[in-house]
Amino acid sequence: MSISARDRGFTLIELLIVVSLVTILTGAMVPRFTGYLDNQNLKQAQEQVKSDLRSAAVRALSGVGASNQDLAFWGIRFVDGATTYTTIACLATDPTCTSPVLSQVSDDLPGDVAIDTVGASPELILFKMENGDTAAGNQAVQLVSGDLCARVFVNGAGMVRKDECP
Repeated sequence: MSISARDRGFTLIELLIVVSLVTILTGAMVPRFTGYLDNQNLKQAQEQVKSDLRSAAVRALSGVGASNQDLAFWGIRFVDGATTYTTIACLATDPTCTSPVLSQVSDDLPGDVAIDTVGASPELILFKMENGDTAAGNQAVQLVSGDLCARVFVNGAGMVRKDECP
């Protein structure tokens, strides 16, 4: 029994068709994967901001820095369009925290996530050292990445949680 040369393998046309199909399928998957990465970066940034706000609230409640008798607030300052924010401690004589006693800049937010203070986000969230409440009532920090949006909500009693954008 002899096998002809034509029956031994794949033809060039068959290989080109398979390569074309793989290329088309890969091209269709890339935008979905990019959107998935953007969404995950936004969720990670939301978790980072939530965690740092909770840390500021805990510092206020636990009295970190209480050796300075005039220290009254721990909080975070946000800047519109920035990819970082600053954890600060303020004196009772400086309720708008224009001259913080202590300050520490955060790590960069992941991906292309930025802070959006124009979207109703405050530029400053402060927690009172006397009881952990916020100095300005309910507030929310808005984060954006392209068309995606996420928020971190802080109520007047100092509770911090993730929230959806309106």
